[in-house]
Amino acid sequence: MENNKNYKTLVWDRELLEKFWDYESQFPKNYFAYYGSDEIVKRLKQLVPLGSHIVDYGGGAGLMTEALLDAGFRVSFADHSPRSIVEVTRKYKDRPGFLGAYHVDDLNPLESSADVVIMIELIEHLYDEPLNLAVQQAGKMLGPSGKIFITTPNDEDLDEGQIYCPQCDHVRHQWQHVRKWDSDSLKKFLIEKNFDVESIDAVHMLDNIKTRGTLRLLINEFKKFVKIVTSSKPARLIAVVTKNR
Repeated sequence: MENNKNYKTLVWDRELLEKFWDYESQFPKNYFAYYGSDEIVKRLKQLVPLGSHIVDYGGGAGLMTEALLDAGFRVSFADHSPRSIVEVTRKYKDRPGFLGAYHVDDLNPLESSADVVIMIELIEHLYDEPLNLAVQQAGKMLGPSGKIFITTPNDEDLDEGQIYCPQCDHVRHQWQHVRKWDSDSLKKFLIEKNFDVESIDAVHMLDNIKTRGTLRLLINEFKKFVKIVTSSKPARLIAVVTKNR
């Protein structure tokens, strides 16, 4: 990620990540799932039958977990944010189909159990080591015919999302993105990790956009909307993969 004035780019360590996502988890409307959950659920219904076990890996504020429970799936939640795990457990522990919330460091109970592991807007946040670990963990959680379902921004311009922190004199991406993906790089990565790529689709995913609660965020979303509809490049990639057998 480049910047015009040679400011240092913030390097995210585990402590900073937990602080950032513990904070962000208080604001569910800042998550992509707030806008895209209906479309994602629709696609998952086409992929597996209702009642299937879905692991919401990197589930953040639990919005996808809620949408999947509402649709009739059985759902396990996994994240690295202690706040998210506590809140998701509190909100959904009595819901039929909710199978528990887990820290990503303790996923052994989910091994070989999932029909689908979803990674919604996750892989753009991860450096090499946690990225490799995440897909390895996802593979271990898959049952015999399980699939991994991935969404990520399509060929994102990371510089556009940079913001400056005057206290630490660093720049960072406003949503903590550290890498970008296009169809070719995503396919190459997944094949290198011994997955069979069933599909990678570039999509707009605009049908179910919901408004956020502040003028600033509404303006930002409108700008994104205008850019998307006037561009030939779809905004999102959706990949479906299985373990290489």
